[in-house]
Amino acid sequence: MEVIKSPIDALSKIGARIKKRPGAATGLNGPGRRLSGSANYAAQMLLKVVNMTENADNEALRNSGPQLSRLMDIAEETGITLNRLLADVSPGKQGGVPVW
Repeated sequence: MEVIKSPIDALSKIGARIKKRPGAATGLNGPGRRLSGSANYAAQMLLKVVNMTENADNEALRNSGPQLSRLMDIAEETGITLNRLLADVSPGKQGGVPVW
């Protein structure tokens, strides 16, 4: 319910949790590993949102509409940012992260 009521707050908690972990340039706490883990966790949370949405009543769906719309905006912004990062890492290669 927390994700449906306020997905932005739920996502900010994910960010806070990630920032608390000790960082290292390589190894298990390297940026690539942490980004991969974070992306996996975000995907799991989005699947939970989809499941909750499928089971929600009309009022809950109406109330969560603006937050879900903002969540979609954040996903698009994330896709754009990842594409820029990929372009910096692999200049000249086509493709990237699909956004919807």
